[in-house]
Amino acid sequence: MKEYDKIPAQAVVEVTTSWGRTCLREIGRDLKEGTVLDGYYYPVSKAFDFNWKGEGAMLWIGDNGRLVSLGEGQKHKYMMLSRMLSDCKYFLRNPYERHLYFPSIARHCKEMRQYWLALNIKPDWLSYKQIGRLEHKMNRMKTKLDRQFKKDRRQ
Repeated sequence: MKEYDKIPAQAVVEVTTSWGRTCLREIGRDLKEGTVLDGYYYPVSKAFDFNWKGEGAMLWIGDNGRLVSLGEGQKHKYMMLSRMLSDCKYFLRNPYERHLYFPSIARHCKEMRQYWLALNIKPDWLSYKQIGRLEHKMNRMKTKLDRQFKKDRRQ
């Protein structure tokens, strides 16, 4: 995975801890929950840096802020990964490789892994291990279908 110092992003003020509420008071009483801010996200420290009334300020993602969107290209990667996951789920109900975005199970899952690794913030709805499990299930399903097809041709 590439290391990024900071990523252009948007965050919304959302307090989830008492420490987060204290930090928010330090920034200013007029900064309310639900405010969407433009700034930079630092993935290593989970900090979101922004300017408030000409002063530099910081939210801590998970304590007093939540990311809304990430910089260039990240939205497309999330959308592609979601699309490819949907293809896998559909394949498990209708096991034909033509239903996949890429021409084979191996290539499809390889591309999914590459998209997953390229994301700055990993999705909570899909882990790297889950991609491997999906690939295994899809290969088993395809093998089962191929055996059935060969058996039917012999008869």
